[in-house]
Amino acid sequence: MHDLLPMPVVANLSSDNVLDLAALGDLALATYIPVGGIEDDDEVYIYPNWRGCGPSGAVFDDAGSMVPLDRDQVKPEGMPVSITNLLLKSLDQGWVFYSYSLEINGTRTEESARRFFYVGKRPQKVALLPVAQVRGAHDLHIDADTISDNFLTVVVLPYENMTAGDVVTFVWQGYTATGTARPVIKSVIELVKEQVGQALEFTIQKGQVTIIKNGKAEISYSITYADDTKPVTQSIVQTFNIKASLTPFLPAIEIPGVIGYLDPSQYTQGLKLSVNNYGAIQAGDYIVLYAMAPRAGRSTSIVMPVDASTVDRGTFHALLEYQWLLDNTAQDVVFTYQFSRLGAAGASLPLPVNINKERKVTEFPHVPRATPGNEGEGELAANIAVNGIDIEIPAEVELFASDSVHVRFNQEGETGYYLGLNNPDNQRSFTVPMEAVAPNIGKKVQVYYQITPAGTTIPLVSPAYTLTVLDLGSGQVIAPICTKPASSGRLSKRAVMAVEVAEFTQNKFMFFQAGLWVKVYASVSGVKTYFRGTALQGVQVSSEEAVEEKLIISINKDYVNGIAINNKMVVGAEISFDGGEEYKQFDTVSLTVVE
Repeated sequence: MHDLLPMPVVANLSSDNVLDLAALGDLALATYIPVGGIEDDDEVYIYPNWRGCGPSGAVFDDAGSMVPLDRDQVKPEGMPVSITNLLLKSLDQGWVFYSYSLEINGTRTEESARRFFYVGKRPQKVALLPVAQVRGAHDLHIDADTISDNFLTVVVLPYENMTAGDVVTFVWQGYTATGTARPVIKSVIELVKEQVGQALEFTIQKGQVTIIKNGKAEISYSITYADDTKPVTQSIVQTFNIKASLTPFLPAIEIPGVIGYLDPSQYTQGLKLSVNNYGAIQAGDYIVLYAMAPRAGRSTSIVMPVDASTVDRGTFHALLEYQWLLDNTAQDVVFTYQFSRLGAAGASLPLPVNINKERKVTEFPHVPRATPGNEGEGELAANIAVNGIDIEIPAEVELFASDSVHVRFNQEGETGYYLGLNNPDNQRSFTVPMEAVAPNIGKKVQVYYQITPAGTTIPLVSPAYTLTVLDLGSGQVIAPICTKPASSGRLSKRAVMAVEVAEFTQNKFMFFQAGLWVKVYASVSGVKTYFRGTALQGVQVSSEEAVEEKLIISINKDYVNGIAINNKMVVGAEISFDGGEEYKQFDTVSLTVVE
């Protein structure tokens, strides 16, 4: 058997041959086609062969694209070919066969060896239920003298596939200092819909703890499922010493810029709590962050399983909802966190914080050239925004000279995100540049202004103004023009053979700039062949093309020669203004092929 061309190279594959979409985020997938052994004067075209299958059997194939070899782009791994993130997300929990063939000086090679890989990490089963936690207990010690209420709270963490009707039974087995077993205490909760996905709380009377001081307590729980055909699941037993711990508590949570007081209006997107890892952290731990409020029913908790990424990152994060801050305005609250696993547990020192309102930002941003709709909404034609969008802070909003002010499009990490300072001559005005407008063409963008008072790091954020940037319309991106041989309406095969190419020019259009992604294709009877980019990915406009204000696309003579006389060849451009996530089709040119 003769040797096959080597497999394409796929970046980011794990050791178990999986493409982790979470790690990839919103980026395109980098792949490389090996092109070693090709001579400098060879004319080479690459034909990627992507065969994808979704988890339900849906087909996600691309076997008709063509990528011209650009020797200036070749890396040690080969010629880069990007796969769009949107296609990959459609394949989550599916798999791919990926190969290619080459056309070298007009001769097509056989298909290369195929690379197989899975898309999306497969869920792993957890062998055991997490141990129960005792709120306030540290280093597996419960200090009976520090129980502030008349009861001790035990927390059972959410488990997979929690269902209304499940019965969770908590068991407390106490032993005195002499080892004498006390009567078992059991407590039962039958889950209702509102409890699904939430931590469950059980209480033990303080007297039951005090009576076993210097002894120990064993705690566990079991689950009887609403579907009574399934077996009862039993947790592992965690043992606590009933005496004060001699180990220092973990450091308290820190909130940047917050010392005893917190203004909820500065956290409309939620309060992010970041904590440096405790020294004993291990994958498989469970962390619970508690936000304790004085009013009944207002406390909350956030459960965070620890995996290898948490350990490697060195910090863990939780987001407390803005609504919780509002619900506890004018209250003194306490933030703490605890971790647990079999044979280990720890608790942090408390962080007391007073939540109160002060300065408010309630006015929407003003977009002068937008056509207003409902309150806080408007729309703007893309051709009006080609030189940028003016944004203003209304006069009713209080500003101080010491304030730092910014305008923001969308949330950080989202497509079309932009954050910019005010104009130098006016603290209330901003101009969002064309480069930041382009990714939002044809989309709704959330526009904010934010004010950061001197001495603080957390900005006051305005309500979101929803601005619809309308799509470019017909005629605003002109169709490509056949410039070699110069043709209009009819394309002569003889003329193409004479100049050995059909060359098309895509002239500058609105928002034309370096970095824009563009595909150009020719189609006959609806079948597209790409001559710039592929069906999956366009090619970015280079800085040289941006200066020349045009794109040159060459359609090889063999393609034209293969079109039957009097058939129409349609040439068009597909343009992505948002980094390759979405391509928009614009006006095309249709040429009748003649002798």
